[in-house]
Amino acid sequence: MRRIKLFAIFLSIFLFIAVNGYTNIVLKVVGISSSKTKVQKIVLKSYLPKEITPEDIIDKDDLDLLYDTQQSAYYVYGEYDLSPGESVEREVEMKDIWGISEARIVSLQAEADKTVELLKGTSFAERALFLRDSIKEKLDKIVQREKIAALNPQRHISDYRSNVELLETAQKDLILARSFLSQVSSLPPVAIWKVFFVVIGILFLLSIILYLSWYRQSMVVKTSTNSIAEHAFDPSSVEAKENNNIGENENEEDN
Repeated sequence: MRRIKLFAIFLSIFLFIAVNGYTNIVLKVVGISSSKTKVQKIVLKSYLPKEITPEDIIDKDDLDLLYDTQQSAYYVYGEYDLSPGESVEREVEMKDIWGISEARIVSLQAEADKTVELLKGTSFAERALFLRDSIKEKLDKIVQREKIAALNPQRHISDYRSNVELLETAQKDLILARSFLSQVSSLPPVAIWKVFFVVIGILFLLSIILYLSWYRQSMVVKTSTNSIAEHAFDPSSVEAKENNNIGENENEEDN
């Protein structure tokens, strides 16, 4: 008995479409029965780009959405009974998430410029400048790729992945440049010496003021003490006091 092997022709095609002014990406899945005499069960199965999540899927017709843990990616799946020569076509519409925002590029460039500014006048200034230029070169490449429209979705996704790799490299350069900040003082050496001498001068001036204040107070106390002592042991004062006492006694006797 001759065995006839039946098989289905299965195609996956990516397409760009515009919906409400925004560009989405459509995965078109096509299955064709290869049998000319029998009804044939065919399976449509197509993996989605790894960046796609269920929230990014706008429409998937009657296909099921499943996740492959080994591939770390979602895929669509469907089974259909096709008559001889019959075909089935399904579409999966997805958001175009394959782009790097301009705000992210501008923010990274600004951070690189700020780091170079903070490291001016330090031993790391030249290396920081080199890293900043390297970051700028990578970001410029990303911007250029973003501006040029890809001929097809596959190329569009491929360019995005290359841009992500460039962006990650630029971020590593920025982390390295910012690590220099922890290796230098917040002030340059000249400024540190200026601050040191200013502090010493203020402390010296404060010491003089405190000493003069103490000296003045000690002189006032000393003068006051001497005055009291002189008044307490003044001979004329003692003699006058004794004469007063004698006079009082004589008056008492006369009476």
